[in-house]
Amino acid sequence: MPISEGLRRDLRAMTRGVFIEDPAERAARSRDLWPQALWWDQGELTRRAPSAVARPRDEDEVSALLSWASRQGVAVVTRGNGSGVCGAAVPDRPDCVVLETLDLADFSVRAEGAGSVAVVGGGLLGGELERRLNALGLSLMHFPASLDISTVGGWIASGSSGQMSTLYGDIGSQVLSARTILGDGQRVEEGVDAAYLSEGALGVVTQAGLRVRSLPKNREFFAARFPALGPALAAARALQTGGRPPAVARLYDALEANAMGLTKEDGAGFLPEAWSLSLRAWALGHPGLVERALGGTHWWLVVVLEDAEPGESARVRETLLKEGGLLDERPARRWWNRRYHWDHKKLTGLMARACFVDTIDLSASWERLGILYEAVLKARPEGVLAMGHFAHFEKGGGCLYVSAAGRRSGP
Repeated sequence: MPISEGLRRDLRAMTRGVFIEDPAERAARSRDLWPQALWWDQGELTRRAPSAVARPRDEDEVSALLSWASRQGVAVVTRGNGSGVCGAAVPDRPDCVVLETLDLADFSVRAEGAGSVAVVGGGLLGGELERRLNALGLSLMHFPASLDISTVGGWIASGSSGQMSTLYGDIGSQVLSARTILGDGQRVEEGVDAAYLSEGALGVVTQAGLRVRSLPKNREFFAARFPALGPALAAARALQTGGRPPAVARLYDALEANAMGLTKEDGAGFLPEAWSLSLRAWALGHPGLVERALGGTHWWLVVVLEDAEPGESARVRETLLKEGGLLDERPARRWWNRRYHWDHKKLTGLMARACFVDTIDLSASWERLGILYEAVLKARPEGVLAMGHFAHFEKGGGCLYVSAAGRRSGP
């Protein structure tokens, strides 16, 4: 049952920030973008709604709230902007408080050595942070696909890897300092360690110091079509281990390249949204037809260089051609223009039509990446459409993302 009125009075008294009790607003915080939660109807959202949503304005309020909750035995669910896809921000009972960090949005920049450091609040959205840095001639080194809708604290709590991790590393490589409020209200400053990979369960990241760089002066785009996975992975490995890694290196199977629109101009908007969703839902009910129409054995490797060193462009071109790739930079430019496309309304619309969509993230050594891809696709149930891509390459291997989708007769 919801927490008592007396406990709610305590909460109101300790936070000068936003305190939300409205039923519709509380229900809206009943889920994040976890695909399984996108199935929930309004009745389910209302049933799962937390007792209250508190949005503290500063670290003192975060500390006071968590200390109080610890003493009272009240569960607290940490939430940034609800962009997570693993259900970490989903309350599991109504007698809890959602702590929303969006008002922890301080921003400043200081010089440090030959570079700069951005000191920012844990609730600052990534897209807003990048825009503020760009106005100063600076830029982040961390670019998750959810940049515009995710928070700095969320990046740390989820161990985020951005689209340029091949060159700059994951968020752990970019954080120089971090302040976290633990569950008992204690403040700690231990870099990323106190909250890294905790998904908000061990504490609330209230401030972080991030490495930032000057805006790049130029970018170069490469894409190559390979007849099979083996030579495509060999090219990706050579780029990652044979010199300075590219800023972006991502390898797509034919089906996902087509689904993302890498191989053709965007035709979005030709059909009304409802018609487009119904057509997609129909297609997910016929995965064999989709595979025959859009699939294939070929692969697309997308590469982006920033402020290339002397000889780097030639090395990339030679590597792609050596492994049998056919060069065409247009898919890389299309990828760049769509790299932040995230449409959870479309996912919700598909699920309302009895479709399902989800992704599994895996990692392996270079020697086993291809084996892993084949094994996962072979293991999918009959009638399920599956597609994949490789990213976040390192010297020892990389990550595989396989998306699965389909349609059933009902939920």
